[in-house]
Amino acid sequence: MESLLEYSFEDYKDERRLEQQWLVLSCPLYTSLLLGPAHFFDRMVEYDSVNVPTVLISLLRDIDFVMERVAKRWEEIGNYLKGLLVEDANFLEADLFVKLLFEDDHYSRSRKYFWILGCIGDFQNTIKDTSTHWSDFQMKHIDPFKELKKDEMSQPMHFVGEIDAYFATMNRVKLGLDEVREQTLLLRDGVSIIISHRASH
Repeated sequence: MESLLEYSFEDYKDERRLEQQWLVLSCPLYTSLLLGPAHFFDRMVEYDSVNVPTVLISLLRDIDFVMERVAKRWEEIGNYLKGLLVEDANFLEADLFVKLLFEDDHYSRSRKYFWILGCIGDFQNTIKDTSTHWSDFQMKHIDPFKELKKDEMSQPMHFVGEIDAYFATMNRVKLGLDEVREQTLLLRDGVSIIISHRASH
């Protein structure tokens, strides 16, 4: 089955090849295995033992099930990083804000800013890579059949719409991380100036 699912873009021009792929994607005989970290799945995927879904519907249902949780986790991570800066970024409280120019002997603020900046790049790359995988999946297994198998694609396209919404959420998180980076850089640079001034005396 894998050999029929994986092929180059040029193969899409081959109608016979597309029909072969559709036979695989519309087949009701398959094994689906979902793996994840501990406590990631708060419930089991619901399977219909009477109306067994096709391979394509099963794949999309599983992706939908997983991405709902992934998008939620990314939102939590984004909010957590923003929360780390809330106490450090009250620009409207001038007297409180200037206190951020002081660093303790453990360099607590500097270490926090360094950690945040180190995480953001990896987080954004992970979101980008995941989005790329989803785009590749659509190009190979969805787009060729939107018109060719229009009647059979109604239910799959429902899942595609839901999954796209989860990726839209993740992309908003990705953009939000840019704002966190800019805010962190501003705060870090302010602390760095004070540390350099202190070291010179």
